[in-house]
Amino acid sequence: MLRSSFYYGVFEFSGETYQGIHKPIISKTLFDKCQEVIKRNSKTHISHKDEFWFLGLAKCKECNSAITAEKHFKFYPKTRGKVRYDYYRCGKKYGFCSQKYVSGNEFEKQIREILWRYSLYELNAKRMLNWLNTDETKEKQSAENKISLFKSQLAKVEQKLDRLLTGYLDQVIETNEYQSIKKKLIEEKTNLEEQISSFEKNQLAWVELVKDFIDSALEAHKIARAKNNGEELSFFAKKVGSNYFLSGRRLEFLPMRGFNALAAPLPRRQADAPVASAPLSLHNLRCFLNEVRTFFDENPEN
Repeated sequence: MLRSSFYYGVFEFSGETYQGIHKPIISKTLFDKCQEVIKRNSKTHISHKDEFWFLGLAKCKECNSAITAEKHFKFYPKTRGKVRYDYYRCGKKYGFCSQKYVSGNEFEKQIREILWRYSLYELNAKRMLNWLNTDETKEKQSAENKISLFKSQLAKVEQKLDRLLTGYLDQVIETNEYQSIKKKLIEEKTNLEEQISSFEKNQLAWVELVKDFIDSALEAHKIARAKNNGEELSFFAKKVGSNYFLSGRRLEFLPMRGFNALAAPLPRRQADAPVASAPLSLHNLRCFLNEVRTFFDENPEN
């Protein structure tokens, strides 16, 4: 009741504010002062997100409780003074859990390692985008040629339908024969129209998906190298992967669409050398681009 604007002569309906015709009970000034008191005395939920950027990212693998965070201070009288230390641990919502805490520095280090491994080195990303632009130009021309061919075939089918109808009206063709031929031509026409529509709408749908993926993987590489960027680390950790779990003080997760290929071994590439670490050979990099392209071409919505 104390929050209702109706008492000073205003009300809301369907998202719009209206001036009422009723006599106000209190003044707007008194109403505003009342809101200030309510706000000052109300208990509000305190969010610790600004203090602990990685809250909400992971769960405990042992008991499925959310990973929570806490801070501790230690005083060094002769050196650094009061120093803060952060820790992430299982919230133990469901009772006993044997998992131990992880220091904030170690937790952040593991996230940086994940982004580093599932990211693209600058030169690799540049080469891939250049190849992608070339592929796009070639495939666009190829698609246009196919569309032109289909439209030419469609025009011929429509001509046949016109001639068929003329023959039928002139009683040159019997009804049964007319209906049989017309059915086949209509089916052919429908098939051609569907192919034309498909090429016009989806011929290069995968291109933008791959470009977005490359841009994100490159950005992840930059963020992994930067410092004091906990908010960006947390955001891109969710973009690179999902289902984060903490087990034995180690983070586990599932790579998001496309990113799993970044850590997959390629021919003549060491297993511990991700695409982000250094420029790859042109052959290996092209193989990787083909893998990503095939994935997005086959899974445009997944």
